[in-house]
Amino acid sequence: MPSTRQPGEPRVWADLDALGLPGVPDGAAVDSEGCYWSALYGGGRIVRFSPEGRLEASFELPCPHPTMVAFGGPDLRTLYITTATQHLNDEERKRWPDAGSLLRMPAPVAGLAEPVATS
Repeated sequence: MPSTRQPGEPRVWADLDALGLPGVPDGAAVDSEGCYWSALYGGGRIVRFSPEGRLEASFELPCPHPTMVAFGGPDLRTLYITTATQHLNDEERKRWPDAGSLLRMPAPVAGLAEPVATS
């Protein structure tokens, strides 16, 4: 059933420039505490924001272009991160040999299970 609520006025939830965070938000996921995890494409990091938009954590990566995050593992406490080689020249590909890889890291909290589509 569609919501009957009307959207409110737009507002800034999190300002990456004001926080001094490089890159642009790309793929994201939500954890079991309602926090928003985002890959910062061009920023070489993953960030975690509280539901209120407060920066909770920032994790540097060994490559500049993370593209997506997803929780996995039996307890949803592993964060998987896809990365890209897009926009990297030959010298930069040598500098960041992990670019284009699937990375993983332990997450401090569990993620949420993604819904399974049924036909």
